[in-house]
Amino acid sequence: GIGDAKSYIHTSENYINVYATVELGRVGTWGTAAYCKLYLQRYTGGSWKTIDTASGDAEYGKKLNVTFSNIAKKSASTRVKVKLYNNWKHSELMQTVYSSKWTR
Repeated sequence: GIGDAKSYIHTSENYINVYATVELGRVGTWGTAAYCKLYLQRYTGGSWKTIDTASGDAEYGKKLNVTFSNIAKKSASTRVKVKLYNNWKHSELMQTVYSSKWTR
């Protein structure tokens, strides 16, 4: 409720794994924090399907880094969906965001 913070989702990959980093910003002098649920998704059969999940805490100055292991390459569109929850009350969804999509 104090304003918008510029935050980022970074993704990268190698031959076997997909990596995602959630980097939260701040508003003025206020650092932001959230409990994050990440969903690695692949576009198959006309819709986005979750193929792996991860979770953890992120806050301004402390990035959340996750590894999705042993992810096959299928030459399909891939993205990471992130649900940001109140870091004190994990059931309170604040926002859902998506990374850029890429082909894996």
